[in-house]
Amino acid sequence: MVIDPAVTPLQRLRIGRCHDIYEQLFVLMTLVDERNISETWVNGERVWCQD
Repeated sequence: MVIDPAVTPLQRLRIGRCHDIYEQLFVLMTLVDERNISETWVNGERVWCQD
Protein backbone atom coordinates (compact mmCIF):
# COMPACT_ATOMS: atom_id res chain seq x y z
CA MET A 1 0.00 0.00 0.00
CA VAL A 2 1.05 3.55 -0.64
CA ILE A 3 -0.07 5.79 2.20
CA ASP A 4 -0.45 9.57 2.06
CA PRO A 5 0.09 10.49 5.73
CA ALA A 6 -1.46 13.96 5.64
CA VAL A 7 -4.84 14.03 3.88
CA THR A 8 -6.87 15.86 6.52
CA PRO A 9 -5.99 19.10 8.33
CA LEU A 10 -5.65 17.22 11.64
CA GLN A 11 -3.24 14.72 10.09
CA ARG A 12 -1.15 17.53 8.55
CA LEU A 13 -0.97 19.24 11.95
CA ARG A 14 0.03 16.07 13.83
CA ILE A 15 2.56 14.86 11.23
CA GLY A 16 4.10 18.34 11.13
CA ARG A 17 4.74 18.27 14.88
CA CYS A 18 6.39 14.83 14.99
CA HIS A 19 10.02 14.69 16.05
CA ASP A 20 10.87 11.14 15.00
CA ILE A 21 9.64 8.14 13.03
CA TYR A 22 8.03 6.61 16.11
CA GLU A 23 5.71 9.58 16.55
CA GLN A 24 4.85 9.47 12.84
CA LEU A 25 4.01 5.78 13.07
CA PHE A 26 1.79 6.45 16.09
CA VAL A 27 -0.08 9.15 14.14
CA LEU A 28 -0.53 6.75 11.21
CA MET A 29 -1.83 4.00 13.49
CA THR A 30 -4.35 6.28 15.19
CA LEU A 31 -5.54 8.72 12.51
CA VAL A 32 -5.28 6.99 9.12
CA ASP A 33 -8.42 5.77 7.35
CA GLU A 34 -9.37 4.76 3.80
CA ARG A 35 -8.79 8.30 2.48
CA ASN A 36 -5.06 7.92 3.13
CA ILE A 37 -4.57 4.88 0.90
CA SER A 38 -3.48 6.19 -2.51
CA GLU A 39 -2.43 2.91 -4.17
CA THR A 40 -2.56 -0.82 -3.52
CA TRP A 41 0.03 -3.16 -5.03
CA VAL A 42 -0.14 -6.98 -5.12
CA ASN A 43 2.74 -9.14 -6.43
CA GLY A 44 4.41 -6.10 -8.01
CA GLU A 45 1.29 -4.98 -9.88
CA ARG A 46 -0.85 -1.98 -9.04
CA VAL A 47 -4.39 -3.24 -8.51
CA TRP A 48 -5.99 -0.03 -7.27
CA CYS A 49 -5.23 3.68 -7.55
CA GLN A 50 -7.09 6.62 -6.07
CA ASP A 51 -7.50 9.24 -8.80
